[in-house]
Amino acid sequence: MNVALGTLRQRERELLARRRKAEGRASRERSRNSRIALACFVALAAAITFGVRTTWVHPAVKLAMNAPTDAESRKFAENHIGRLFFDALDDASAGR
Repeated sequence: MNVALGTLRQRERELLARRRKAEGRASRERSRNSRIALACFVALAAAITFGVRTTWVHPAVKLAMNAPTDAESRKFAENHIGRLFFDALDDASAGR
């Protein structure tokens, strides 16, 4: 009977040691995965920041428009005052 009890206790100790070892391994794996996830998050944030900063830069070359050079266009370019003509509103309301 003592032999059977000793064997049972030894088996329980081995199971307990195996369980502790597995718990330690799982804990180390969780912390490793957490560090990897944090590093990936930081890398992703840096990539997004870099992409936003480099793509939203104003173009170095200023685009120039070729405007007509007649007198009315030059006058409008100086003071931004022009003429706006409306057709008679009677024509628009006749369709009603």
